[in-house]
Amino acid sequence: MATTKFSQITYLIFTAILTTLFCLAIGLNLSPLLRGPAPYPPEWQWVYQFTNTLQRVWAPGIVGVLGIVGLLYFEKKQRKGFIFFAIVFLLLLQVSILYFSRSGIAVVLERIINPGITGYFTTALSVHSVGNFLGSFQQQVSHFPMRAADHPPFAVLFFSLILLASQQLSFLFPFVEGITIHHSDIAHIWSSLLAFQKLAALLSTILIPFLSTLVIVPLYYFTRVYYDQKTAIRAAMLYSVFPAISLFLPVNDVFLGIFGMLGFLEVLLGLRQAQTKKAFLFYFFAGISVAVGAFFSASLLAVVGMVGLFFLLSPLPSKEKILGGLGILGGLGILPILLFIFYHFNTISVFIEITKLQAKRSYLPWVFYDIYDFFIFSGIPVLTASILILWKFLSLAKNKIHNDVLIISFFFILFLLDICGFSRAETGRIWMPYMPILAIIVAGVLTKKGITTKTFVIILVLQLLQLLIMQEFWVTLW
Repeated sequence: MATTKFSQITYLIFTAILTTLFCLAIGLNLSPLLRGPAPYPPEWQWVYQFTNTLQRVWAPGIVGVLGIVGLLYFEKKQRKGFIFFAIVFLLLLQVSILYFSRSGIAVVLERIINPGITGYFTTALSVHSVGNFLGSFQQQVSHFPMRAADHPPFAVLFFSLILLASQQLSFLFPFVEGITIHHSDIAHIWSSLLAFQKLAALLSTILIPFLSTLVIVPLYYFTRVYYDQKTAIRAAMLYSVFPAISLFLPVNDVFLGIFGMLGFLEVLLGLRQAQTKKAFLFYFFAGISVAVGAFFSASLLAVVGMVGLFFLLSPLPSKEKILGGLGILGGLGILPILLFIFYHFNTISVFIEITKLQAKRSYLPWVFYDIYDFFIFSGIPVLTASILILWKFLSLAKNKIHNDVLIISFFFILFLLDICGFSRAETGRIWMPYMPILAIIVAGVLTKKGITTKTFVIILVLQLLQLLIMQEFWVTLW
């Protein structure tokens, strides 16, 4: 018992010191190397810019207190209603961080309609036929603005769907036409939009944050089945205070984790329903879920590897494993096949073309910085817990971590992806779909090691502190 208590205190002290030092280093801008190896172009560094907004820190502070009170209540009672609470908490936290930011809440609209920031919405404005868009996508993608130029078609078609829905809401047109934008960066863009396009832009600013909170639903249910309810509550709360989830609103990446989590959940349910007809359907839909995500961002291809390895390493009879594998592969393949049949969309050629459009950056620096960027945008407390997990896993002494197929699947694919060098820079944003799994793993291991509720609360506070410091001193999105 004494050993457990000592290790818990040691972990907490080490984490608190490292988080404090990192926050001080960010605030004082001790070295540009904290923000990346070299400026763009061709490399990448996050921009340092301090604008004093501390007078608005009360907003995320109040939301943080609400989150802690909720955690204490639900961890003790473990009653129904937690998912609703967690969704509301994350949404309020995101809004409060935007309010705290140098640009304020209204910046979300600029990030949607300004072609120099994301480019998805701007590209969607010119989509008049899904068939023509998909049919000419490979030839046109290199001419799209900003991030639309290196992402699969669903990243743009998502906004096309919102535009289409907005055309049916004509009763709201007078309201949006009455809105005047004074900000010089986007006033001319806003005035050039038609009523339904303005409405679509406004709906996007609401829909994307909301969708990002829905990641919590499959995250919670997966964790509850794989570990237990206490761990599920902790994983959802921990994920909510990952800095990336609030700092990159409203880029599509913030909600893409839902596809990977659905894939993991459906595979897990298939494993629990082994030797039944339902199992094959779960595996099939797992493949579809991850495939849909991959058509939003190629980063989901790594989730295919994580889900596949998780399935292969799970104990199953050989016959069940073959059938399950066929189910997952069938789910993965059906979408590309249908797109090819109906729209002559060659998935393999398109993904090769997108890969060619990636920025040409040095390999070796990013082998370190990709992992660094991913973990600092996950949070220093998450980083220290991950180091602890990897240390335990690599140790010669046999322990329970060696039998956890989720840990093996996640870290093996993560480091393989890093060594391959497909993503060079901005992995704190690009690899966001992997963060829900990381939150589950960290919450699971810490809970198994007997981390108390009080200690976990301190971890959440440290995560929130880092989020506020990064928002105050770094520019993650203009």
